[in-house]
Amino acid sequence: MEPRAYQLVPLLMALRLSTVRLLIADDVGIGKTVEAGLIVRELMDRGEVSRLAVLCPPHLVEQWQGELLNRFNMQAIALTSASASRVERDLPHGVGLFDHYPIVVVSLDYIKSERHREHF
Repeated sequence: MEPRAYQLVPLLMALRLSTVRLLIADDVGIGKTVEAGLIVRELMDRGEVSRLAVLCPPHLVEQWQGELLNRFNMQAIALTSASASRVERDLPHGVGLFDHYPIVVVSLDYIKSERHREHF
């Protein structure tokens, strides 16, 4: 993947911050996913972060999961209300979802329940 010049601007801004807190809010189709992925990939490669959680509407979970894998080689687990019970069954006994999986894409419908929000 070769990012466009304007997609590198948020990365450069993020690398100047001691604590990265950056809102990326562009028009549809401009490349917010790419911009966010560039930042996370760089921070992971530097060893500055080891975990990632993407919170998004349910209809975007698979898209985010695919983009992270295909563009940035990051294997993410998808957590939705529909998939959570299957994913939880595969966990070792006593281990939480967010402890076991370092990269998760979480749907807002899953995380908004008090039970799941507490673990997150």
